[in-house]
Amino acid sequence: MLIRLSQNAVLQLRIQLSRQILASELSHLEQLGNPRLLATLTEDVQAVANAVYVIPFLCIDISMALGCLLYITWLSWLVFIMVVVLMIAAIASCKLLLDKGEKLLALSREDQDSLFNNFSTITAGIKELKLHYQRRQFFLSNRLEATASRFRNHNVQGLTLFATTASWGKLIFFFAIGFVLFILPHLFAIDAETLSGYILTFTYLMLPMDNISNNLPLIS
Repeated sequence: MLIRLSQNAVLQLRIQLSRQILASELSHLEQLGNPRLLATLTEDVQAVANAVYVIPFLCIDISMALGCLLYITWLSWLVFIMVVVLMIAAIASCKLLLDKGEKLLALSREDQDSLFNNFSTITAGIKELKLHYQRRQFFLSNRLEATASRFRNHNVQGLTLFATTASWGKLIFFFAIGFVLFILPHLFAIDAETLSGYILTFTYLMLPMDNISNNLPLIS
């Protein structure tokens, strides 16, 4: 069902974009360039399809996390406040990392357009490049390799920040578990049954929170 949904989204989006391209002014299309249009119809559409695919799972994980928070509230509203404070800190810090990663991936997107333009130059001007050695070497060294290196660097930096975001979210969550296990019993009088309820809830909360931290970059 989800595969059908994502592929239908790809189909409809590509048809809609194709109609908009055909309805746009020629001067605007020439300003954008064929490489950017091609990248939009291929990789950008696929990125949207990937986001559509994970949204239902993300909604399920968020519902599970909210259910766990309600149970924590029923056990102790003080622990709930602590969890909310940690979640706010985690969300704020993760958003900073995601915003920086998105900027780097936006730069890599521009580099990709330039890279596609270079590929188009290779296919369209293959005869001229093969006949002129110096021009070919200049094109390979100063344009193609430089653009490909920038694309790689921006991609590596952006994706590294996304991976760091997921790891940072897990670290804060494990800090919350450690706080409940080793610090909270010394601050409040908590019986063994309530403490086991906290441990069970946090353990159950690990999977949806892990999925949320991993899937958020896909829809950002």
